[in-house]
Amino acid sequence: MNGQEYFQEAMQRMPPLIGERLCLDFVNTIEPRGDPYISEQERATQREYLTNYSDFLAWGILAGIVTEEEANHLHKQAMREESQTDETLKQIIALRERLYAIFWSIASSQQVQEQELTWLRQTYLDTLSHARLIQAEGHYIWQWTIGKAHLISPIWPIVQSALELLTIGDLTRIKLCPGAPGASLACAWLFYDESKNRSRHWCSMNDCGSRTKALRLTERRRIRRKRVLS
Repeated sequence: MNGQEYFQEAMQRMPPLIGERLCLDFVNTIEPRGDPYISEQERATQREYLTNYSDFLAWGILAGIVTEEEANHLHKQAMREESQTDETLKQIIALRERLYAIFWSIASSQQVQEQELTWLRQTYLDTLSHARLIQAEGHYIWQWTIGKAHLISPIWPIVQSALELLTIGDLTRIKLCPGAPGASLACAWLFYDESKNRSRHWCSMNDCGSRTKALRLTERRRIRRKRVLS
């Protein structure tokens, strides 16, 4: 299977982009989340969407950080450098988990550890060495060139997204999905609540929202039947 065929298949099984911010969609590529401190036994029950580097590229196409042409170039390079590709995937997953810990803390009204902020600052400074300033709609923005010489390059816009959310975003709008009641691990996907009255509660009404409402309806019916029988 060539890269293009793989991407078409892999994109069909990627998670929905519900985070409203690139960096939050990135941390939502494993489920259920629970929290950053779950046990190894609990981790074994999670569904990992980024099982290999090509999965990450497929997700990147969906998220709009790489084009199919760029992904194909990176895929071919990855096939030639398997050991480097394995290390790159480890770096991608490590970045995801540290970003999740930062924004989970914010959504949980906890203090972000200073070492995590220092790490993110240094990571961002490292990415800037690969960026250039371009003019866009009356102002200038950073732009990264995604190239086959850098397998790690698709993470650069993600790091930029994380810095922008942390520095100019409304942190009170970063929320955790509680998931459906009774689950062994909470969904805990992150999202940026853009609703006017800040009323968004779940990652998706079609998923955790509908399951929660169905469980509540079942419980209300159970209580009514119990009352009738008594």
